[in-house]
Amino acid sequence: MRIHNVQQGGQDWLALRADPRVCTASEAPAMMGESKYKTRTDLLREKSTGVRPEVDSGTQARFDAGHRAEAAFRPHADALVGDELYPVTGTEDIDGMTFLASFDGVTMAGDILFEHKLWSADLARMIERGDPGPNWTWQLEHQLLVSGADRTLFVTSDGTTDQCRHMWYTSIPARRAALIAGWRQFLADLDVYVHEEQAPVVVASPIMDLPAVNVNIEGALQVLSNLPEFGGRLRAFIDGLNPAPESDQDFADAENEVKVLKRAEDELQAAEDRALAQISVVDEMRKMKAMLHKLARDTRLAREKLVKDRKEVVRAKIQGDATAQIKARISAIDARLGGAYLPAIPHDIAGSMKGKKTIASLRDAAACAVAAWKIEADRVAGIIEKNLETLDANPEHHFLFNDKHALVLKDPEAVAAIVGQRIAQHEAARKRQAEEAAEREREKIRAEERAKAEAEAKAREAAERAEREKAEREAWAKAESDARSKRPATVSTPAPQAISAVATQVTTAAPTPITTPAAQSRPTDDQIIEVLALHFRVHESKVIEWLLDMDLDAASNRMLKAI
Repeated sequence: MRIHNVQQGGQDWLALRADPRVCTASEAPAMMGESKYKTRTDLLREKSTGVRPEVDSGTQARFDAGHRAEAAFRPHADALVGDELYPVTGTEDIDGMTFLASFDGVTMAGDILFEHKLWSADLARMIERGDPGPNWTWQLEHQLLVSGADRTLFVTSDGTTDQCRHMWYTSIPARRAALIAGWRQFLADLDVYVHEEQAPVVVASPIMDLPAVNVNIEGALQVLSNLPEFGGRLRAFIDGLNPAPESDQDFADAENEVKVLKRAEDELQAAEDRALAQISVVDEMRKMKAMLHKLARDTRLAREKLVKDRKEVVRAKIQGDATAQIKARISAIDARLGGAYLPAIPHDIAGSMKGKKTIASLRDAAACAVAAWKIEADRVAGIIEKNLETLDANPEHHFLFNDKHALVLKDPEAVAAIVGQRIAQHEAARKRQAEEAAEREREKIRAEERAKAEAEAKAREAAERAEREKAEREAWAKAESDARSKRPATVSTPAPQAISAVATQVTTAAPTPITTPAAQSRPTDDQIIEVLALHFRVHESKVIEWLLDMDLDAASNRMLKAI
C-alpha cells in the first residue's frame, strides 16, 4: 500500500478522491448497488460530471457526531486490538485500477484495521449476528484489499463502552474477486456513460380543482299523498302472508302475492318520479347530477387505466433495453472467444425491478442487474479464455477434445490436468500400437524366414530323396539283374520259421548294399526284403508286414499247381 500524507477531509484528501477513475472504499457499496444512501446510477452521474450533492446541515451534523464518537472510542479500540491505531489514507494499484481507502485506524505493523460507525441499533443487531450487512461489507472488503491487512475491528458506538458493539471482519476470497470485477465493470460503464439531466423529484402538478357541489332547495314544499294509508295496507298485507306454503293452492297464492308486491314497488317508484317531475328544477338537478357523476367516474377510470398501462409500457421498455444490453455483451464475448462458448448465465431483471415505483428507481434497478450479469459473464468468459489457450496450445491433439464446449467451463487447473492426461494416454497408446506393429512386422519377417528355411529344407530333402530313390532304383535294377542271373532252376518253399526269422532280423536302418557271394545259391532274407521294398517302393517294414500276412501254404499249393 502507498500511504499519502493527507488529512482526511482536507483539500489534499479531496483532491486525491476527485479523480473519477479512483475507486474509493466509501463508494464501494454504491458501486455494488448495495448502498442505502446512493444508487449506482447516482455514483456514475457524480463521477462523470464531477458534481456531487451538497451536504445538508442534518447530514453534516451526523458526520460530526460520528467523528466525535470515533475519537472518543479510539482508546477502547487500542485496548481491543492490543496496539495503537493511526488514521491513514492509502492507495493500491490492482489490475490497472487505483484503489483508495481512508482508514479510521491502522496498526503500525499494518495487520489490523479499525472502522467505526456512529451508534445504530439496527447496525448493532447485525454486528451481534456477525454480519455487518451489505451496506458496510463492501467498504470493509475494499479496505482490506487496499491495506493487505489480516482483519478489521468493526465497531458501532456512541463513543463509550456502555453503548457499543464490535466484531472482527476478515476478507472472503470470492467476495474480494467480486469487488474487483465490480469496479472493473463500473469503470467500463463510466467510459460509455452519457449524462442526462437528473429529473427532479416527481410531485403532482397543481391543477385547477373543480368547485364543490352545492344543491339547496329554497322555499317550502307541500306534499299531498296517501303514503301513510298505503303503508298501513302494505304492512297488513305482508303480515298476512303464509310463511310456509305447502299445498299447490298455497304456492299459487304466493306467486300471486309476489306480483302484488312487485306492483307496489313499481307504483311507489312511479309516484316518486311523478312527484319529482312536478318540480322541474329538482328533476333537472337529478339528471344533471347523474350525467356529471357518470362523466367524472368514466374519466377517472380511463385515467387510472392509462396511468397503469403507460407505467407497464415504460417498465417493459426499461426491461427490454436491459435485455438488449445483455444480448449485445453476449455477442461481443462470443466474438472475442471465437465461438459460442459462453453458457446461459441467469439474470432476473424483472425481479430486480419488482416493487420499484419511480422511473428512476426502475432504471437504476435494471442497470444494477445488468452490471451484476456483466460481472459474472466476464468472470466466466475469463475462465473460458484461459481454458481455450490451454486447449489450443496443442493443435496436433485437437481430436482428443471433442467435448471442448464442456471442458472450457471447468476449473483451469482441472482442464490443464485433463489435457495433460489425455495427451499422455494418447501418446502411450500410440507408442504401444507402434511397438505392437513393429513386433508384428518382426514376427512376419521371422515367419517368412522360417517358411523360407522350411522350403529350402524340403527342397533339400526332396533332392536327397530323389537322389536316394535314384540310387535305390539303380541298386534294385542291379540286384534284380543279379538275382535273375543266379536264380535256381527249381523253386523251393521256404520254411515258415525262415519268414519268422526274417521278421526278427529287420531294422529300420537304411538299406545295406546288396552282396551276392559266389557260393551262395539263395539271397539273404535282407536282400529279399530290400528287393521287394525297392520294387514296390515301400519301406522294408511294410514288406515284412506283407510277408507275415502271407499264406505260404496256399502260395506253395498255387505254385505247385502252376508247375
